[in-house]
Amino acid sequence: MSKRVHRFRLFSKTASLHIKSTSALMLWRGLTQVTHIKLPLFVQTTHIGQCGLLHVLFIFSLP
Repeated sequence: MSKRVHRFRLFSKTASLHIKSTSALMLWRGLTQVTHIKLPLFVQTTHIGQCGLLHVLFIFSLP
């Protein structure tokens, strides 16, 4: 495999991971904004609930 092909694949995987993490971050921001604006009853979320949501977002961000 040439160096050019190897670098392209590495860049492609890195770009894909960046796009997925950016999407997960945007989703997280959207969910927190909706929670604070439309669902005031859930403002006092538990730490376990927040960790669970972060865990789900992390799984979705994996390649």
